[in-house]
Amino acid sequence: MIVSVVCRGVSDDVNAFVVSGRSVWLRVSRIDRVYAYHASVDGRTWRMIRYFAMDDGPVGDRIGFVAQSSTGDGCGVTFDGIRFVAERLTELRDGS
Repeated sequence: MIVSVVCRGVSDDVNAFVVSGRSVWLRVSRIDRVYAYHASVDGRTWRMIRYFAMDDGPVGDRIGFVAQSSTGDGCGVTFDGIRFVAERLTELRDGS
């Protein structure tokens, strides 16, 4: 399942959708102090997971990816192809 967590004093969890396959693409976009999380099951069609703003904090923003197995015997995960692109999205809602 794609889940996003934002910590602004306290942590919150937002469940997005169940990933039926073995791969998923994740993207974090930022415009000034506003972030958007998107996910894709094919690497082409993006779904918005979350849109939120961050206040200036004492240590700055820290964004990353994590995988967990809340129940069961655990899981093996590989994050690959992580890159930075200085490109503004055309449409924030559909991730294009």
